[in-house]
Amino acid sequence: MSAEVIRIDGDQVTFRKPAGETYVYPLRDLSPGDQRFLEKYRAQRASKKTMTPQALPKSRQPAATTAATKPPEKEMRLFGVFKVHQPQPRMEVVFFIGLALFGLGKLGIAISAFQFSVLWGLASLFIPFGAILFCLAYPDEAKNPVVSYLAGALLMILAVST
Repeated sequence: MSAEVIRIDGDQVTFRKPAGETYVYPLRDLSPGDQRFLEKYRAQRASKKTMTPQALPKSRQPAATTAATKPPEKEMRLFGVFKVHQPQPRMEVVFFIGLALFGLGKLGIAISAFQFSVLWGLASLFIPFGAILFCLAYPDEAKNPVVSYLAGALLMILAVST
């Protein structure tokens, strides 16, 4: 991971990734080598010098990869030792689209059930699996809302599983 040290305040350090996100971490959670590096950084910063990645030991320098060959990251590594989960915002959007489709499908099934009979409508709303029983008993009545219901459920499962 490439990140820039923004500041060190007491026992916390703030990093900024190239995309602009900032992360604050306790110094005690970093390895002793990283803590020494940050102490040198603090001392050099105080004397108006900056420390670059080239000043790191060879074992700590980031590997040279191109954006085309680098797989999308699910976790970040601070100086190769501290792992932090990185959320994938696209999957959150997929989940909420799936939730909206699922809700619209459920509402459509309830409306179809109420149009068929009040008892089926109440069952689809208040009895667990009542909507599914209605769809199985009368597939022609609930054909369109079921497609939305299932598509929403699949999108939510897809978003949660990745």
